[in-house]
Amino acid sequence: MQLAAWVAIVSAVSMAPLFLLQVAANRYGLALLSAAVQFINVLLFVFVLSSLRKLLARRPAGAANGLLSAIITVTVIVQCLTLFAAPERTLLGLALLVGMVALGGLYVFAGIRLLGFAADLPGLKLFSYAAIAVGICTASVILALLAFPASIVMNVALAIIFFRQAGAPAQEHG
Repeated sequence: MQLAAWVAIVSAVSMAPLFLLQVAANRYGLALLSAAVQFINVLLFVFVLSSLRKLLARRPAGAANGLLSAIITVTVIVQCLTLFAAPERTLLGLALLVGMVALGGLYVFAGIRLLGFAADLPGLKLFSYAAIAVGICTASVILALLAFPASIVMNVALAIIFFRQAGAPAQEHG
């Protein structure tokens, strides 16, 4: 669990450069670099969410594992579409928009579902609220860039959960 906690922290820290790259990618010709950083961040996210699935499988909150699996799958699909789609011109762009709305809905639904188990796992309440915020921002598409700060909070919440499960207080690692 400690590895998952550190990966969550790295993912949270990488969100700031990713946000700046997303904003500056078209203006300064950094699209390839932005795509590479985004791809790495998706891999980190998949690892962290898979670790959460394993952790929840041993608890009553394991009932939400199907939603977490769906989030992982749709995230990978949306990120692949992001690499190849020009949203304003193509059918892939339309698929990207539909994927973002679906992904946002999954985040909101998973966050609401996990709130019911928040007492079972310290840090899960913060993660749930952050997941709902990410979902609303992503599903609205227009507010998608505002999902970055909520994603940072979500990753920090996951790090707290994993550090506590590993038996190491989160304060010693901050």
